[in-house]
Amino acid sequence: MELNMYFDRGVATEPRFSLRRWFESFVESINTGNLEFWQSSLDNSLTVVDLTEDELTKQTLITYLLHPVKRVAFNELEVEVEDGVYRMKGELETFQEGLMVFEGQFEMHLTQVSSAHFLILGMTCYPRMRVTLK
Repeated sequence: MELNMYFDRGVATEPRFSLRRWFESFVESINTGNLEFWQSSLDNSLTVVDLTEDELTKQTLITYLLHPVKRVAFNELEVEVEDGVYRMKGELETFQEGLMVFEGQFEMHLTQVSSAHFLILGMTCYPRMRVTLK
């Protein structure tokens, strides 16, 4: 998987490499079922807006991604940093049973907690298409 990530000049070289490696691992862990890695990347006070009709918390996002199992794809990511908080925006696609159930833009806020790990603080989605399968 190759992610196109574009960084603002404010993002230093080392954090660029770290964020790219971490995010690729994060997406891969969702798509391969490595629960421990991706769930540890979600802040306890996480809020996700407009991915579904309801606002999601850390636990309800986990439930959404696992029941039934979903796969995700992120494209054309832009990253900037301000006061130690990274803002990532781009395109998000979510799939369930091989069918696309979400497509749109997103904006995510992250913080770096170690040299190789980031924590997602929140995410807002801007759906162009959202489907609920029962």
